[in-house]
Amino acid sequence: MENRKKKLEVTLIKNFCFFSIVIVIIFAIVASVISVFNNSKIVNTLEEKYIVSCEGKSRYEDIDISELKRNGAWFEILNTDYERQYPRAEYKKYTSIEIIDIVNGNYEIDGKKYRGIVKKFYDEQNRQRIQVTFFPIDFLRVTPTINIPLEAESIHFLGIYIVGIILFGIGYCLTVFCVSKKIKVELTKPINLLKEAMKELGSGNYKKRLSFKAEYEFVEMANSFNCMAQEMEDAVKQKEEEERLRRQLISDISHDIRTPLTVVQGYLLTVINDLENSKSKNIEYLKRCFESSVEMEQLLQQLSDYNRMFRVDYKLNKELVDFTEFVKNILADQYHYIEVNKNILRVEVDEEERNIFIDKREMRRAIINLLNNAVQHNDEDTTIEIRLTEYDRKIYLVIADDGKKIPKDISSCMYEPFVKGDQSRNDSSNSGLGLAIVKKVLDAHEAAIYFEQPYKKYTKAFIIVMPVK
Repeated sequence: MENRKKKLEVTLIKNFCFFSIVIVIIFAIVASVISVFNNSKIVNTLEEKYIVSCEGKSRYEDIDISELKRNGAWFEILNTDYERQYPRAEYKKYTSIEIIDIVNGNYEIDGKKYRGIVKKFYDEQNRQRIQVTFFPIDFLRVTPTINIPLEAESIHFLGIYIVGIILFGIGYCLTVFCVSKKIKVELTKPINLLKEAMKELGSGNYKKRLSFKAEYEFVEMANSFNCMAQEMEDAVKQKEEEERLRRQLISDISHDIRTPLTVVQGYLLTVINDLENSKSKNIEYLKRCFESSVEMEQLLQQLSDYNRMFRVDYKLNKELVDFTEFVKNILADQYHYIEVNKNILRVEVDEEERNIFIDKREMRRAIINLLNNAVQHNDEDTTIEIRLTEYDRKIYLVIADDGKKIPKDISSCMYEPFVKGDQSRNDSSNSGLGLAIVKKVLDAHEAAIYFEQPYKKYTKAFIIVMPVK
């Protein structure tokens, strides 16, 4: 979308200026038309009553100009070079500027202004001449726009004024109509586009986006709409993904619980149907039942943890903890479990105190999940190394092993829920939620987890990075 900041205020100002210019042009045209009509009427009136005809004449002194003299007027005859031919009292040549002043009523003689009516004609020798009849400016009634002869018929000029007003009104109305249509198009087009987009969004088309050229305010509205549509689309996708995970959760948990439950039912049925078995054999069967019940409890606990962490009201109960001592206590608790599974534990943890705020219960769960992964998904005699260091105000906890590699198709999505390797799919004690819980806990602590394969001399490693605040 073109994000040019063309504001609505600027558009309205431009339209107002356009409207004003058009009105001024219309007024000027109407005034010019009225002036032409009036000037024409002035000339016609003066010609009828005062201006004598010199057409085909050469003896201008024989012409009767008594009416002109009575009103302080006279006429002169000029050649095409504006040289005076009559009267011949003295030589006079008018300049172009003087001719313009005469026509406009600005020509002065002895401090008195005169206006001249210019008329071309041919004399007896067929020579072109110019007749200029001079009238005192006082002889004419002057208004701001037009000159009206004293004896002019007032009704005629009133009619001209009325026609001018009508023409101006028509032009004004047409201009208002055109400008209104223009503004309507500029304002309603983006609004209609936004309205149609909202309808599509309401009907479930969350992929709808707006893109048009308009004023800055409308572009901002379109950007806001696109952000809202994107958020709604993301929310729908998230809801669909949650529904998919919910169905997968039900399917996986049902399968994982069914396996140990079948084992329990089988052994109990054996004990019930053959009570005459030896005591030691029945005890073995009951031990198997107990182990299967423990597996079910672990599965249900992981499911409970996962569900709790993804609730909206999930919060951490942080407290200031010496993280070095905290890690040591976890390793001491898990040492027997690692030894029973015939793995080798190496610990590189110094005695330096590292105080940070954590939720002890949740962080313990995350670290134990990583240790259990290292034990459960590797063979016997696998070396597991725990290293704790601090650098640049960040704490690094490394859990590395020299066991099996994790396939790339698994490592790329192993923090997602219910992701299992091929071997884990047959293990009913593995729900595929362990690493998803780890990632959620660390995210809540504003910490990060990285996976490297290989890592130094080991096959792979999980690296927890926690900021020191």
